[in-house]
Amino acid sequence: MKALGLCTLLAFLIGCTAADVTTDSWGAQTHSAITSVMPSSSSDSTRGVSPDLPVEYHSSIEGHDDTCGFKNSAGNVITPAIYDHCGEFHDGMAYVTHGYDTIGYVDIQGKVAIPVIYPIFFDFVPEIHNFSEGRVAVYKDDKWGFIDKQGKLVIPYVYRYVGDFSNGLVTVLRNEKFGAIDSNGDTVIDFRYQQLGNFKEGLANFRLTDDSRLGYINTKGKTVIAHTWDAGLDFSEGLAAVGVEDYDQLKWGFIDHAGRVVIEPKYNAASPDVGDLSLYTDVSDGYFINGLATMYLEGDQITQVIIDKQGNEIKRQTYDSYDKFFDNSDF
Repeated sequence: MKALGLCTLLAFLIGCTAADVTTDSWGAQTHSAITSVMPSSSSDSTRGVSPDLPVEYHSSIEGHDDTCGFKNSAGNVITPAIYDHCGEFHDGMAYVTHGYDTIGYVDIQGKVAIPVIYPIFFDFVPEIHNFSEGRVAVYKDDKWGFIDKQGKLVIPYVYRYVGDFSNGLVTVLRNEKFGAIDSNGDTVIDFRYQQLGNFKEGLANFRLTDDSRLGYINTKGKTVIAHTWDAGLDFSEGLAAVGVEDYDQLKWGFIDHAGRVVIEPKYNAASPDVGDLSLYTDVSDGYFINGLATMYLEGDQITQVIIDKQGNEIKRQTYDSYDKFFDNSDF
């Protein structure tokens, strides 16, 4: 089960922008930020899990009913089960926490590489980041910075929101505008966007203002897909989900890297949107994984539809309501 803030989950469904990002409500702009929030339930294909990587195991210690650590592929304990939460391995590192208070990281040998001393930002749900491209976001005094795998602060605590590195860049928020920096902290994409997604497959979605529509830029900041959409998600496997019409009437389809419509907008949702229940959804919905994506039709009943990249329907399941949907899901 994933625990996500509503604005985090629906960042692109409803267009959370810099105005939403305050010390009380952080509008996560990216898929990778979404998938970084713990606990994780991403598929193996999404997170690149190898059978040789350590796996989490559970035990208990005095005062804690359920603690976690890691075993190697031979089943030997390499990290004792003394932590409250353990993440999956990304970029050779996995997070471990003491409660929801502090976070650190262990390496694939199970050794503590980053001490469990960094504060966890918590606003209804914890904001947890995974290592990516040798960097991970850390939080201090209401600001975010980045450390490397040796625990050295390589990008100072100056940002009010950060994503995770991809394609050599990371989206960050400064002075109420989004831009992107490289692994040295140098500005690559100017801070002029009201919304900016992660750079996936070389492209990131953007809005220039609250009222403008959504398009996509490349890693040089050049607009390559015109801002003609009302909503949009990051690219995955060559396609991105985009929405048209007002929020209450959004219809979702998919475009390719050239902005061509590949699957006509006809789905009501790219992820279940059911108020507080949406805190417990698998946000791989709306993204292609191994050639398949999950979308939703809403009416008197809720229909979950699995489609291929040509828009062919592979499978569908209908529920009387979202309550019934969650009762029958693994979330």
